[in-house]
Amino acid sequence: MGTGRAAGRTAQVRPRATRPKLRVLVCSDDPFTRRAFSSGAGAPDMAVVAKATLADAAERIAAKYKPDVIVLDVQVPASRALTTIQRLHEQAPAARIMACDAPTGTEFGLLCLIAGASGYVSKEIDLATLPRLVRSLFAGEAVIPRELATELAERFVSASTRAPAPAGRKLSVPESQVLELLRSGPKLPEVAAELGIGLATAQRHLGSARRKLSAHRLANAATRDGVRRIHQTSDRWEVQ
Repeated sequence: MGTGRAAGRTAQVRPRATRPKLRVLVCSDDPFTRRAFSSGAGAPDMAVVAKATLADAAERIAAKYKPDVIVLDVQVPASRALTTIQRLHEQAPAARIMACDAPTGTEFGLLCLIAGASGYVSKEIDLATLPRLVRSLFAGEAVIPRELATELAERFVSASTRAPAPAGRKLSVPESQVLELLRSGPKLPEVAAELGIGLATAQRHLGSARRKLSAHRLANAATRDGVRRIHQTSDRWEVQ
């Protein structure tokens, strides 16, 4: 009888519930980069649900697969990368976007954050660290390099001492793009070429921005929007 009771108890043991895997979408126009990121995100608690080019991901893949995290190669023309981030944010608003770029300065990283990315990292990171970054992003952290975190902190402190922008005068994304690129040195025709727009369009964006903001606040306007977005969507920062 003792043996029978033991057997009965054993039969009642239930298997442990498994946690759902993080759904990862890998986007790059370069096949080698797609394979590398997909391999790096192949942790036991993750599933790469799709690999796609930027255009395919922005048009249909993100909405179809509803990923938790999107690993996005943004080493393409700036205007295309920022437009893709915006489209992905529209297609999969719950997804966290990690923009991966060649090592550059902080200006383009700021624009990616403004466009809707929650993370900005170098494509030269050790792929062994990619699962940890994906988990951090999914947990609500803004994964950014140390120099970008320093830049954001300095600009936020500087902007916080100035008067807030008048209601209804927030810069549009194209206006922010033009201003940020101008701050890095190029002249307006070069900025227009970088963004893939006509010179007249770039002049219109610049003129509109000047009408919205006083001259002494132009340098900080786009950054304030970026910092505000991070604070609204992220509880913590992970600094690389």
